[in-house]
Amino acid sequence: MEELRKKLEERYLSTGEYFNEGVNVSKKIIKNQMPLIIAMIVLSVLGGFAQIVLIGNMAIHIILIKKIVEMIENEESTLSREIIVKIIKVIGIIIVISMFMGIIISMISLSSTNIYMSGNYEEALRELSRKIFLLTSALRIIGVIIYLSIFPYVIYMYITRNVTLKEAFKINSEIRNGNRLRLLIPVITITLIGIFIGSIPALFFIFPPFISVIVFTLIGNMLEIYMNSIHSVVFLNVEYMNKKNNPDGLQSEINN
Repeated sequence: MEELRKKLEERYLSTGEYFNEGVNVSKKIIKNQMPLIIAMIVLSVLGGFAQIVLIGNMAIHIILIKKIVEMIENEESTLSREIIVKIIKVIGIIIVISMFMGIIISMISLSSTNIYMSGNYEEALRELSRKIFLLTSALRIIGVIIYLSIFPYVIYMYITRNVTLKEAFKINSEIRNGNRLRLLIPVITITLIGIFIGSIPALFFIFPPFISVIVFTLIGNMLEIYMNSIHSVVFLNVEYMNKKNNPDGLQSEINN
C-alpha cells in the first residue's frame, strides 16, 4: 500500500480520511490474512464457552496489528522469539486490567443479591443482566477514553518497532500530544456502534442460540479489525509526521 504510506508521510489526514482508509485497509488485511482471521473468529466463538481460549484470541489480535502495519509499510517479518515475548507481555497486561475490571463489575453487581433473598428470581436476573450490561458498557467507554488519552500508541509502537516497553511509553508521550482526538473520535464511534448492536436483545431470537453467538462474534470481530485498521493508520500518520516535524525528537534518538 505504497500510495497510502506516502500520503501518511506527507500530511495529517482528516477524520473522514481515517475512516475511509480504515475500510480499505480492513478489506485488504481480511483478503491477505484469511487464515488468521478465521482462527480469530473460531477462537472468539469458543471463548464464549471456555475463557482460557481467549488468550489465543488476544495473541491473534496482537499479531494482526503487526500484520496491518507491515502491510501498509510494504514489509514482512517472521514471528521471532522477541515478538513472541512482546506478545506475552502485552497479554499479561491485558489480563491484569481485565481482572481488575471484572472485580469492579462483580462488586457492584452484588448489590442485586438482595432481590434474590425475596425469592423474585426472574426480576433478579433481569436486574442483574441490566446492571452488568450498563456497567460493562460504561467501563468500556471510560476505559477506552482513558487508554487513548494516556497510552494511545504504546502497544502499536512496542509490537511493530524495535523498542523496549519503557521506550514505547516514552515515545508515546512524545507523539500523543495534539494527536489524541485523531484516535478518540473514530475508536469511540466504533465502540458505541458495537455497544448499540450488543444492546439489541431481539437479535438473539432471530437465530438459534449457537448461530446467534456466531453472528454476534462475526460482527464483533469485523468491528475489531476495522478499529485496528484505523488505529494502525492513525499511528503511522502520527509517527511519520512526528519524525518529519521533530527530527531531533526522542523517537528519532531511540530509533537511531
